[in-house]
Amino acid sequence: MERIVYERYAAAFAARDYDAVLSYWAPKFSATMQGETLFSTPEELRRFYAYLHGFVDESIEVTRYLSDESAIFMEANVRIAARRTMTREDIDKLGVASMLPIEQGAVLKIPQFVHYHLRDGKFVAVACLISGPPVPG
Repeated sequence: MERIVYERYAAAFAARDYDAVLSYWAPKFSATMQGETLFSTPEELRRFYAYLHGFVDESIEVTRYLSDESAIFMEANVRIAARRTMTREDIDKLGVASMLPIEQGAVLKIPQFVHYHLRDGKFVAVACLISGPPVPG
């Protein structure tokens, strides 16, 4: 996938346009973070991000990008700015044990390795791994 195409996807994500976001995903897909499944259906993707983005603003700064027709390999800083406190109980509703609580007003940058698998130009799998400690951002 060309970087410009990925940038259009990232812009749709930043705009919280989940219909546009889903247009980049294949009908069957999976997304994991630290080995935990985040979502694997369009409904789960919408529910996950609608809930998460009710607490935080999230943006992605790509620092390294490599791709071909079957994969994207990138390093990115995911910036999380908490509009509301997100407690362990709130996170448990997402089912993501590796996510940490965040206090309202906190801003963190979380370095990640992100690996997308592509089929026919669509995402069929994404695996995200935190690659270092969060830093104030």
